[in-house]
Amino acid sequence: MNSPTTHSVISRLVALSDELDRLDEDLDRLDREATEAAHTYEVSYARVFLTAAGSVDSRKQQAVLACQNEKFAKEAAEQALRTAERKFRKLTRQLEVGRSLNAAVRTEWTTQGVGQS
Repeated sequence: MNSPTTHSVISRLVALSDELDRLDEDLDRLDREATEAAHTYEVSYARVFLTAAGSVDSRKQQAVLACQNEKFAKEAAEQALRTAERKFRKLTRQLEVGRSLNAAVRTEWTTQGVGQS
């Protein structure tokens, strides 16, 4: 295994930073989609529940069945948001490791007296 160079570490840090920027935009979009899906489900459920006939339990079950697609869309949107959040945390940790590695490479380079006469 080759030791990382300052250039390779910096290149990796730049790539991680770019990926974090893209993921941050994705998080905004996914958060909005999850919020919209939750709202759609809640409103649909309420409409069905309030217009259904029968006992409270019967109306609840009618609403559950009538809104199963909306509930699935809500849960899928929440899952996509959680996945993106985990990826964001992972990339942030990788960025921190890269910074530490870069500091170690710089220290090694300095202590070796590279470029000094």
